[in-house]
Amino acid sequence: MEAGGHAVRVLDNFTVGTRQDLAEVCDFTEIDPADSFFSESSGPKSFCELMAAHAASPYGAGKLAGEGYCSADFQSYGLSAVVLQFGNVYGPGSTHKNSVVAKFIKQAGGGGALEIYGDGSQTRDFIYIDDLVKAIILSRYTENIGGEIFQIATNRETTIREMVETLLPILKMAGINDVRVTHGERRVGDVRRNFSDTTKAERLLGWQCTYTLQQGLEETVRFFMDRCPNDA
Repeated sequence: MEAGGHAVRVLDNFTVGTRQDLAEVCDFTEIDPADSFFSESSGPKSFCELMAAHAASPYGAGKLAGEGYCSADFQSYGLSAVVLQFGNVYGPGSTHKNSVVAKFIKQAGGGGALEIYGDGSQTRDFIYIDDLVKAIILSRYTENIGGEIFQIATNRETTIREMVETLLPILKMAGINDVRVTHGERRVGDVRRNFSDTTKAERLLGWQCTYTLQQGLEETVRFFMDRCPNDA
């Protein structure tokens, strides 16, 4: 939007966001999705995956199904688009999210304990929102990448325990002290190892992440404290 001369369409059921969130960054007109989105001429479209995917959780199965429909649209109609597979996204603007970083910051700010499922050795690839947006923009304006799929993350495994160990000192600097950390039962279907290979994005999009986990968590905690200091 800042670059100008572009149109942006957003499909959102406001499960983890609000119209107010959108209004804070731009003016918008709300329309009926049935009148605009996902027709045969302008619908979702994407990639040809060469390796068979096997979902390890119901959450993953839902994503895989969506990508399957995108692939079918690309194969059937030749509509050129790009699929981006995000890592664990975090950052400012996530007050309504219940992903682990946002949830832990809110729980800590409200005086609650941070519950880690299992021993915390499960890994994730945490990607800061600003880095993610850069990848989205590059994927839109890079030529000759129609039908491709890219993993967008940091190319680094981080255990949940390591993330919490990085987060606690940042919370303390923000005035949130004596945060309790507990361990619960491991969740059914929880992925043990999860990180991305971003080599393709670097090669074809010229994209690399720039925020470290430390930097990203600092910015995220600052946002929560400024936005809702009473409950983080």
